[in-house]
Amino acid sequence: MRFLALSPALTLALIAAGLVLVTVAYLLKPGRRKVAVASLAVWSRVLNRHRPSIQRWRWWLSLLLAGLIVATLALALSRPEPAAFVAQSQRVVLMLDNSPSMAARARDGATRWQHAVAQAQTWVAGLGAASEVMVLDSMGQAPVAGFVPPSHASRTIASLPLMTTGTPRRRELPSPLPRAQVHWFTDGVSLPLAPDGVQVHNVFEPASNVGITAFAARARPGDATQVRAVVEVTNALHEIARVRLDVTGPGFQEIREVTVSAGGSALASFDVSRGEAGLYRASLQTSDAIAADDTGYAWVPRHAPITTLLVTPGSPRLEDSLRALAGIQLIVVPPSRYRPDARHEVVVFDRYTPDGAPVQASIHFGASELFATQARPVRETAAVAWDSVHALTAGVAWSDLRIGRGRLRDGGVPTQAVLVSAAPLDGGPEGALIIAQEGSPRRVHLGFAVEDSNFALQAGFPVFLGNTLAWLTQQAVPQARELGEVSVPGVAGEVVDAQSGPVAAFHDASGTRFTARMPGLYTVTQQGRRVQVLVNGFDPARSRINDSVLPPQQLTPLLADHRRHVPRAEFWTLLLGGVALLLLVQWASFTRKVTV
Repeated sequence: MRFLALSPALTLALIAAGLVLVTVAYLLKPGRRKVAVASLAVWSRVLNRHRPSIQRWRWWLSLLLAGLIVATLALALSRPEPAAFVAQSQRVVLMLDNSPSMAARARDGATRWQHAVAQAQTWVAGLGAASEVMVLDSMGQAPVAGFVPPSHASRTIASLPLMTTGTPRRRELPSPLPRAQVHWFTDGVSLPLAPDGVQVHNVFEPASNVGITAFAARARPGDATQVRAVVEVTNALHEIARVRLDVTGPGFQEIREVTVSAGGSALASFDVSRGEAGLYRASLQTSDAIAADDTGYAWVPRHAPITTLLVTPGSPRLEDSLRALAGIQLIVVPPSRYRPDARHEVVVFDRYTPDGAPVQASIHFGASELFATQARPVRETAAVAWDSVHALTAGVAWSDLRIGRGRLRDGGVPTQAVLVSAAPLDGGPEGALIIAQEGSPRRVHLGFAVEDSNFALQAGFPVFLGNTLAWLTQQAVPQARELGEVSVPGVAGEVVDAQSGPVAAFHDASGTRFTARMPGLYTVTQQGRRVQVLVNGFDPARSRINDSVLPPQQLTPLLADHRRHVPRAEFWTLLLGGVALLLLVQWASFTRKVTV
């Protein structure tokens, strides 16, 4: 017999003290009450005729019941652990595999993870109250608590999350610790074989699963108007699978049957050029063990020709360079024939400043409102500094640029980005030469004309024009993330899933964090600023759920309430029940005048 709350000596002392107090209480007699009567003659005759018989056994029975109640209560307070009643105390290490493959559903509808948790909880319930349990998991989500009581371990197991992405952090299981058993609950897909001395609890049951493991859209090299989307479908079963693949997007839908070899992958290509730019969805029409990999999303870039209007008094080099760009539909007019027209997406002004600001994106060569004031004319000028990070300036050797005649803007330019700065070759202060204007619409201003520079002779000139047109017409491309915890730096706002609505999010100084459990388009909004995040589950480990090192088996169906776990009552709780029963016996015997 061991005592978990008190030492054996203190327990015996508590029981003895309780028995002494009860005995003393029963030996104490209540004081006699004096009552004044007119005569004792009548009472004397009554007492002589009805002399009460003293039955001492009733007193002893009362004392015995009271002593049992006090001793049982004191024993319960010490939390005894009799070896014949509870399991022997042990040190146990429980490791649970919560990698993505454990999300596969078994035949009974429960996941492998639910089977593993149920088995681990059952194992913990069979341990003695004095046992010590260490809980580990394959994805490193368990709190570092060392060995804890079984009740604490049971709560830890119930709180462990099943990860939807990632690879196990602990590649090797812990070796058996001194005086400790190691139990491993796994399907054997993401982790290697267990080392010697580790008891494996196998929850691997083969399951049918076909998933999308890749989905992307790319424009054809040299022709931005032709875009193809490629979908990779992976089969986890060791037999041929035929599934229906549906790809939809803005103005596009195509359904195709895809045959995937046993344990292999297949590629399906779709010409999405007839559709519009935007979000495309690929989905498998199947019912299998994992639903998270049946859907994938991709962003199709803009592939329609950019209608461009060139307003120029005559610049063959600029016109030829624009016509040579892929995906450009060019119209050329002289300044006298220019009329504001919203049908053109981009207007290129060459040495001409319109009366009013155009409503669409525009490029200004040699004449613009930004260089009309606070700008000084210069000759023989060279670029001296440029922004090497901005999308417009990439791929251009700005050190080779020479300006015969132009204008440099002095001073700061609010809400604008200075891309290139220049200075006269004969000395003088530098100033802004090329400026990018953010906002809606976007504009690019150059303080020189193509004809007044060697820019058109540089190999980087078509590159600059292509970068500029792409920047002026680009759409906001969503950020790509994987399933699981998603971090969006710089924005601390509300998160909304396009399919299911608001999503719980956490905010800190770095931005927003939320958990994406299913693929989709998530939007983070803060004071009018919107950041879209495209989440997919393209991790092959999630789809290949049958690549296990363990033998297959059929899992025992879990009960409908398998998530509930009722721990076995400890011995001290039964003692409290005994106290309640003894109190009931004492009350019944007293009311029946059996005890005093």
